[in-house]
Amino acid sequence: MEPSAVVLFAREMVEKMAIRTLIIGLLFALLCSNSRVHAQQPLIDEIVRKAEAREPEDGFCSRTRWPLYTYEGFLSHLKAARVGTWKVNKYENGACQLDRATAVRQQDGRKCVEYSYWTCSRQRNRCGATSSVDCIAPDGKSFQRQ
Repeated sequence: MEPSAVVLFAREMVEKMAIRTLIIGLLFALLCSNSRVHAQQPLIDEIVRKAEAREPEDGFCSRTRWPLYTYEGFLSHLKAARVGTWKVNKYENGACQLDRATAVRQQDGRKCVEYSYWTCSRQRNRCGATSSVDCIAPDGKSFQRQ
């Protein structure tokens, strides 16, 4: 038995509504992620400025509300890294840091990420900037600093 015209029309409308809902949801998620980036931008600008000027930390990190560093989170960041990707985090000792990937390459069959980082240390009351290279181990479960 073939569906009636009304049933076919109803199916088409439901499919269109589902697609519209999906598009609206994706746009909303994009706007939320962009607003999170824009909300972070003043803090990102400030840590870069403070680190490059080697200024005191002076409570900066306590104002960031950045996520706490985890080994697993950093490993995930390295696995997904592309030139220009970045992450921010705090450490249990109160320090905070911004990492930005500057190069990604394969070395001895491993993905290696070179990145610049800007950090502020509450313990030393000093901010600074440097760079590093981390390579993901062949098993993908750890990384090694080069």
